Amino acid sequence: VKGYYVLVTDISDRKQLELALKNSEASLARVLDSANASILEYDYFPDGSWQYQYFSAGSEALLGYAASEFMADTYLWQSRVVPEDWETKFLPNLKKISTETPFKLEYRFRHKNGSIRWISSYSVPRLHESGDFWTVTVVDVDITERKQLELAVQQSQQQLKSVLDTAVAGIIRLRFYPDTSIQYDYISPYCEQNFGYTAAELKPNADLWQSRIHPDDWQNSVLPVMESIVEQQETYAVYAMEYRFHRKDESICWILGKCFVQRMPEENYWSVTIVDTDISDRKQAELALRRSEAKYKGLISALPDLMMRVNRQGIYLEVWASARSKTWKNQQTQNFRSLQNLEGTSVVVSLPPDLVEQRMAAIDQALGTRQIQVYEQTLPSTGGQTRIEEVR
Repeated sequence: VKGYYVLVTDISDRKQLELALKNSEASLARVLDSANASILEYDYFPDGSWQYQYFSAGSEALLGYAASEFMADTYLWQSRVVPEDWETKFLPNLKKISTETPFKLEYRFRHKNGSIRWISSYSVPRLHESGDFWTVTVVDVDITERKQLELAVQQSQQQLKSVLDTAVAGIIRLRFYPDTSIQYDYISPYCEQNFGYTAAELKPNADLWQSRIHPDDWQNSVLPVMESIVEQQETYAVYAMEYRFHRKDESICWILGKCFVQRMPEENYWSVTIVDTDISDRKQAELALRRSEAKYKGLISALPDLMMRVNRQGIYLEVWASARSKTWKNQQTQNFRSLQNLEGTSVVVSLPPDLVEQRMAAIDQALGTRQIQVYEQTLPSTGGQTRIEEVR
């Protein structure tokens, strides 16, 4: 060999690019490893199998397993997913990979320490340049605390709903707007007992309830409450209304509605909770009492002179007098007084001694035998006249 030829090429630019790429990859790795999330990438094949290409260090804090453990065992991650979530959430979404459709889901993962973690997972699939498989990038975030709060709220709401559904009163929650229109949020099953209509019938038709209220009661009881809510603009208020309602079977019931109102200024409506109670029996009793009182008063007013209720000791308990018998003579003062002053006094004060003895004997006999006692008595009257009375 007489000599060598040496070809020297300046590769500084290439080396700088390689170094920059390494620095960039190292920087990206540090970012991914320090992220409060598990970031991974895997290749998904047409037969449903997959092969991990990358797992960030954040997986250990999130899932309890180091990235190396997941990389060494392809199916470790799947084995720790709650089976129900694998069947109902992952399997349906894996079909989206072949169409390169991103998907998001929430699932439960059994941590290495045995606890259950809720994970929010976002996957972005793309077809590999070879066309033989898909590469999927996944970002997993721990949402356990949020889900526990959500589940606690759901449980509380379910317990409240259970109480409302079994309450022996109709409970309605609705939104009341300034134009007096309403939108139902909840109608308890017991409302059917009150109104004859199911919650399913009432809820979509806000006008049905109003259309079945007696017109007089709508004007005199219900509408004033609605107008007061709009006019007063109070943050919190309580109202009561009584009205007659035509049930689905055309029978009529009386309803007492207690309204608990809370203003929602940002949404421009009032949240109203109404507790409806069927008071038909009470209303019928009140009506019967009024009729009885009217009849009783009519009978009393038709009496010819005087009717009294006394006890065994001769004390006047109640006194009813006609226009012809409005005075009595006080045996102690010898003055004539109004019969309105007789109640609470004794027969000794209102009758002469001989008539007192007769009156007390008749009272004892009536109470002892349960038979009507009838006798006559003569009493002084105004103007120096006497009056003969039949006493029963």
